[in-house]
Amino acid sequence: MMQVPAEAAWKVISGITGVEEYHPAVYNSILTNDEVAMRTTVTNNGNTYTETILRLDSRAMELLYDIQDPSPLPYSNFTGFIKIVPVNMSCCEIRWAAVFRPGMLNGDESVQLIEKDIHSCVEGLEKYCRVLQAN
Repeated sequence: MMQVPAEAAWKVISGITGVEEYHPAVYNSILTNDEVAMRTTVTNNGNTYTETILRLDSRAMELLYDIQDPSPLPYSNFTGFIKIVPVNMSCCEIRWAAVFRPGMLNGDESVQLIEKDIHSCVEGLEKYCRVLQAN
């Protein structure tokens, strides 16, 4: 559970760019095609991949996206789903799910890598939202 209002978390997540503000593995994110909501993300180790926003539903606070293949990530056919669920006025829960095909790693290793990435992103998101609220 995040100790920030759902609306604050959604405002950041739904902003498409600015991922580098809260995700520790991302160096930069650039909107590359606003007609189909594509962003190019550059990681801290210099790898680049492109994400396509498949659905952005502000009313339901849901985001569906995919990472285009080929990518430098150790998995392929990645589709992610994020839903922000209000718990009360000052807390929310992030539900994040993904489907993918393991690549260079076996299935368990891929799952562990993605879980670690999601966990660090959610932690960073909570910290970043708190900073925004304080300003």
